[in-house]
Amino acid sequence: MQNLLQRSDLKPFAQIETQRTRYELHMTSSLVSRNSVVHKFYVDIDSVKYININNTAVSNSYNIGEIELIEVANGLSANDIISDIFNQLEIDSQTVPGKVLVYLSRFAPQHFKALEACGLVSSKLGPKKCFPPQTPSNCAVDDEGKILSGTAVNFHFTRKCNFECKFCFHAAHTSSILPREQRMSVLQQLYDEGAEKINFAGGEPFLPSYHDILGEMVQQAKQIGFSSVSVITNNSHVTAEWFAKYGRFLDILGISCDSLDAVTNFRHGRHPAGSRRALSSEVMVSRLRSSAQLCRDYGVMLKINTVVTSINYLEVMSDVINCLRPMRWKVFQVLPLEGENHGQHCGKKQNVLPLVVSEEQFEYFVRRNAVALWDPSIMKPENNRLMQASYLLVDEQGRFLDASLGKKSPTRSIAEVGVRQAFRELVSSSGGGFHRDEFLERGGYYAADWTRKG
Repeated sequence: MQNLLQRSDLKPFAQIETQRTRYELHMTSSLVSRNSVVHKFYVDIDSVKYININNTAVSNSYNIGEIELIEVANGLSANDIISDIFNQLEIDSQTVPGKVLVYLSRFAPQHFKALEACGLVSSKLGPKKCFPPQTPSNCAVDDEGKILSGTAVNFHFTRKCNFECKFCFHAAHTSSILPREQRMSVLQQLYDEGAEKINFAGGEPFLPSYHDILGEMVQQAKQIGFSSVSVITNNSHVTAEWFAKYGRFLDILGISCDSLDAVTNFRHGRHPAGSRRALSSEVMVSRLRSSAQLCRDYGVMLKINTVVTSINYLEVMSDVINCLRPMRWKVFQVLPLEGENHGQHCGKKQNVLPLVVSEEQFEYFVRRNAVALWDPSIMKPENNRLMQASYLLVDEQGRFLDASLGKKSPTRSIAEVGVRQAFRELVSSSGGGFHRDEFLERGGYYAADWTRKG
């Protein structure tokens, strides 16, 4: 078959791996009065994994169940038997897309839309409404009608950064930021629609030119009512002066730290732009301890973020984590995003593909480090599936960013059309835009612990 396809000049467009678990069941029929009629059938549960055709990264997964009849009793139709099985098992059946159509809808949306336009998708699925969103609850509304209730938002108010990380998923393509009035409007609208936590990110939020811009937003966010205000930083420009002025408004300081080895950090690109070397291990640890002490002095909680790559997945960091005692250690499987850290629109310095790790390598890092932690519960691992679409991202222009299809596609700006319309555009994506269930699955809502004490 492979030779035939090659001779026909057909090229593969997707690699789809399926792991099937099969159960054989026998069930007495409720369709006839005699008990001797038994339905015999298989239940197949398929866990589908989509892989880039160059085999560089796992993109996403899809789970689907099927029932296959082994034999059909005389006088009964297959449809009646299937309906009887569903009713007895209390399973809600519905028309759902197959594996290839899901791949197309998520990773080749233009192709999928073309199939829709010419009727091929609807001919397979029935009415268009039968194609369900990947996460039906992604547009949940609370009792007060707030569309962002119980969520946390990452506001990447700048792309500008002093480091050159090859895996950065919000790279320095522009140095623009919203005017002050619009920044504050975005914050107010997010809060008014129920968002409870706001995290300021970049780029690098603590660049000296942004110190007061960041501080003013942190102060404003806390004063309008966000229960948690946090900042994520590469820790190169965190200062005692900033904490003295704004520390009382901050709940959590997150520090990105992927390695304590200078060579590893240099290979990652986690070093000052233009530099031929990264900071030494001694300087790294000294800065970490200094920032941890500032957090203790001002009642701010500390969080550490680590990206696991093909370079650092064998590293043990638990000793320094035990020393710093963060309230959370988030451990990410490095995530490829087209247009951010790989692809034709990225510079030579942004290329994540050689850094990609398998699920097994990622799990090895997690297991090896968790076993030596003083409190293993602080570690929050996130693989590509959990990361990709479980974050509400707002960019430097105030736009929601849809990463559910493997790249960042912006909505219109909240400052322009309002948060409701922008959010509606986000969740209307064929990839779902924001997967609220995965946000909850990865522990993204931890309101009991994300507010400073006192």
